Amino acid sequence: MSTLRCTRKLLDRLGVPHDADSDVPPTNALGDWYANLIRVGHDQLVIAVNERSTLTLVLPARDIRHSLVPQMFRMLATLLRDIGVPQEVVEREIIAMQPMALARTASRSMLAVMNDRAHLVEAHWREGRATMDIMMLLARCPIISGVARDDVYPRRAARRLLGLDPDLPPRATVVRLHVSLMGLAPAIWRRIVVPESITLPELHRALQLAMGWQDQHLHEFDFGSARYGSPDIDYPDEGLREEDNVHLADAIRATGAGRFRYLYDFGDDWTHEVVVEAIEPNKEGIRGVVCLEGANRCPPEDVGGTMGYFEFLEEVRDRAHERHHESLTWAGGSFDPAAFDLTLVNVLLRSEFAL
Repeated sequence: MSTLRCTRKLLDRLGVPHDADSDVPPTNALGDWYANLIRVGHDQLVIAVNERSTLTLVLPARDIRHSLVPQMFRMLATLLRDIGVPQEVVEREIIAMQPMALARTASRSMLAVMNDRAHLVEAHWREGRATMDIMMLLARCPIISGVARDDVYPRRAARRLLGLDPDLPPRATVVRLHVSLMGLAPAIWRRIVVPESITLPELHRALQLAMGWQDQHLHEFDFGSARYGSPDIDYPDEGLREEDNVHLADAIRATGAGRFRYLYDFGDDWTHEVVVEAIEPNKEGIRGVVCLEGANRCPPEDVGGTMGYFEFLEEVRDRAHERHHESLTWAGGSFDPAAFDLTLVNVLLRSEFAL
């Protein structure tokens, strides 16, 4: 048994009295849930946050009066499977949650956590992210304050509560990629290893961190016979497919591509050639995404593409240049095109993916 503790606004929507309460302790591993009804633009959503792990569910608010709890069970089962929880453990948790009572909220600290998660949901929803992607992002987004727990990462906390190793086991198969920024010399390149199951949105984040970009612009993957990205409703592109939930390995197999291109910032037009060097067993037990080696720093954001970057380098290298001080200040005070910190790159990748 468990309890879904709702705000007054949600209790009204569900037709439940404001003073409804439950003092029955939960019998499931994750414990009770807290839920609220929020509006994002023209959409209404229910967010439900787990009391013990702070895993967060996001559900459309239509027809929730009679379907909220069954929807929660379905979404939770999907989320748990996506964070590597075995099916038998998922089923055990869902069964232990039933029956689920509806009651008023009973913890101010959990209300604070729920408000924090609501702000993140709203931000991601306005960016057009899919519901499942938002839940997975929040599962690895740490809880900084509000409740005291052994682990601030919801995904790790949930796995621990369910009796599992908090770290996901390493994937059995990995893909080794060589990534180089085209049109520049000396070459700006990285060699990275990613799980075979990595999705294209996750690969986008990996490439941003490995190369040193700031993720401020649109991007696209071009496999030759198929192009993937995040379609822009203001500028429709019939040839561009939605990248959400597309796995790298599936895209490689479907197109037969041994190499593909990753385009970033359609104004500066930075094109990366990505060579699939190997799809191989994970003999080293690599977790998440790892950068093996690389060289040279990527250009600053919004520098003006290849020609703009060449002009920028000339300006910062020549102390007598009339734009030397201006360009150096714009770049943050210094710029070393040969700089590449492998340790820092892997720290960033670990914080993003190793959980």
